[in-house]
Amino acid sequence: MRSEKSAIPLRTPDPAPGVQPPPALDGGRRDITLSDIFGAIRRRRWTVALVTAIAVALALAFVTTATRLYRADIVLVLETREKSVVSLDSVVSGLSGDASVVNTELAVLRSRNLLAQVVRDLDLTSDPEFAPDLREDRGWTEYLSPGALFALVKEALGLGPTGPERKPDPVVEAVEILQGKLNVIVQPNSLVFVIQVETESPEKSAAIANRIGEFYIRDQQQIKYDETARATAWLSEQVLQLKDELEAAEARVEEYSLSSNLVSEEALGAMSRQIKDLRERLSDLRIQRDAEAAPLEAINALRLDPSSTRAAEQVPSGEVRRLAAEIDALPDTVSASDPGRAALEARMSAALDRVEAPVLDALARFDGQIAALERSVAAQTAEIDRQSADLVTLRQLTREAEASRLIYEYFLTRMKETSVQQGIAEADARVVSNAIVPIRPFFPRSGLTLMLALVGGLVLGAGIAVLRWQLDTRFRSPEELEEFTGVTVFGAIPLANSRRRNKILNYLVERPSSSLAESVRDFRTSLLMANPDRPPQMVLISSASPGDGKTTTAALLAHINAMLGRRVLLIECDLRRPTFSQLFQIKPETGIADLLRGEKTLEEVVYRDEGAGLDVIFAQETGLNPSDVFSSRRFAEFLQEMRQRYDFIVIDSPPVLAVPDARIIARHTDALVVCAAWRKVTKPMIRAVMRQFANSRTSLSGFVMTKFDPARASREGYGEYSTYYGASKAYHRN
Repeated sequence: MRSEKSAIPLRTPDPAPGVQPPPALDGGRRDITLSDIFGAIRRRRWTVALVTAIAVALALAFVTTATRLYRADIVLVLETREKSVVSLDSVVSGLSGDASVVNTELAVLRSRNLLAQVVRDLDLTSDPEFAPDLREDRGWTEYLSPGALFALVKEALGLGPTGPERKPDPVVEAVEILQGKLNVIVQPNSLVFVIQVETESPEKSAAIANRIGEFYIRDQQQIKYDETARATAWLSEQVLQLKDELEAAEARVEEYSLSSNLVSEEALGAMSRQIKDLRERLSDLRIQRDAEAAPLEAINALRLDPSSTRAAEQVPSGEVRRLAAEIDALPDTVSASDPGRAALEARMSAALDRVEAPVLDALARFDGQIAALERSVAAQTAEIDRQSADLVTLRQLTREAEASRLIYEYFLTRMKETSVQQGIAEADARVVSNAIVPIRPFFPRSGLTLMLALVGGLVLGAGIAVLRWQLDTRFRSPEELEEFTGVTVFGAIPLANSRRRNKILNYLVERPSSSLAESVRDFRTSLLMANPDRPPQMVLISSASPGDGKTTTAALLAHINAMLGRRVLLIECDLRRPTFSQLFQIKPETGIADLLRGEKTLEEVVYRDEGAGLDVIFAQETGLNPSDVFSSRRFAEFLQEMRQRYDFIVIDSPPVLAVPDARIIARHTDALVVCAAWRKVTKPMIRAVMRQFANSRTSLSGFVMTKFDPARASREGYGEYSTYYGASKAYHRN
């Protein structure tokens, strides 16, 4: 025991309310760069090569076994301008050339009726390519066609027809197959149609394409001929009907003219002027009669009042005016019974009679003349009205007859024009280029297919490589582990052969310049330099899960420190699965459990390995709960005593995710290092480890990557090893 060494107090957690997880605990995500993608592809280049080879092999098998197809093209153009052979309006107008018309013609070119004519004309129902029942051997590529695969899926799912299967019509079946081999393309910004036919025979493709164009143009001509014939027949019927109507209208005009006593329009005008003159004479007579009858009112007034001089002024008689003045001059005292007054009034009455008689005679003459003129005007007016009504009726009948004549003449003209056009009907399309027999097959295109397979295989293989890289949660480099956790990675220890586990410590002595020795020294240096002012004396080595190399790492760390001449103690605290006995090739009879129970002394449980130059305390299975053992005060005092006896202490604890022992022991140590096996430990495991230490308020000093293969990492381009491994391996003597 070195008495001059001061005691180091027990390591306790920070007084903070809780240890915060590192920033990268959420997954360590960062932007994926092109270097990452190319690195993933490079690491799985054999996968990419295999997928590419399979794709090229499949493409090669396809192009060598697929049925050759030959494509023939015929070019048609729609005629939107009418050819005026005769200067007559056509019954069936030409095509306008708009989008709806073009789409309609596309449907016509693919119609069943048109293709059925081609099938019958070329007798395609007896061709095995268009009659599946006549085929003897079907290639495997035919069973991989979309239609065949869809039929198989429907049959497997029971979605096919449920009734008794009917044998299809050979023509209908051939038309459906021909529709699948036919493609009609419209050239952009034009009225040019390209009809493409793909069959197994070049001559057959050209013949079918030419027949489709021929029947299409023939159908257009036949349609125009039929429409013109129907129009001619209909116009003929209309002409006959209109002729009968015209003859009936003219007969009605003639009959009405003979049955009515019509006068001319000039006679009606003269009669109208005569009536006007009679009405003017009648108006003059009425004015004269009114003027002649004017004295009667004054005479009647004087009969009532003989003294009215005012009324007497209106009577054309001086005697009457004089008598009226005399009577008016009589005094008011003279009564009406006065003989003098009575005599004057009698004389007034006689004078009035003499004046009234000629006036009445004149009025009688005027009344007779007026009555005669009124009767004449009435008779003339009635005659004019009758003649006018008859004339209007005649005009109506005449107009109807004239209208019938015009319609009859128009339909007669159109019938003659249509009859002329019936023999000169032309199609609205013409052939620009007939189909020729193709020289080489259109399908399959060997070069293009193989090129696409090569490119597709490379892309698919690269996609699989990148996908596997993205789905792989294992750590592939110390840099990746450090980036994910945000915690220092002290180093990477190469893979040690488990079958030579007992010779690993001797390997460090025999080959001090080996990559394993240098890696352990790098781990020791990084661990000690993590806190230069207070380098750790007691280090706990643990792992996320069993098999991560924590025991070997702990032994190597202890051995490499013992090689410096320091007093080193290696303690095995995995009471559940002790493995130090395999490493040091001994079967200890005592262990740390006996020491903590007080049954053995320290000298009795410490095993001295002279080859490694270090002391070892083995673990042993015990009936006690290991967690309770490590939580005891006796264990804390034991560790405190070991600090005073040894310069460097390494403790090997059970895996963190298996049992809580490591978290309990870590409270007494200066440094906590977790081993992460290369390409074995996953991100969820490391995340769980860090979460457990954070929940127990225990600080994690760092990680060390174990079972690392630097040569493979260099080949696969992982981390910095891909750049400096080739240069540094010259310094190692393995």
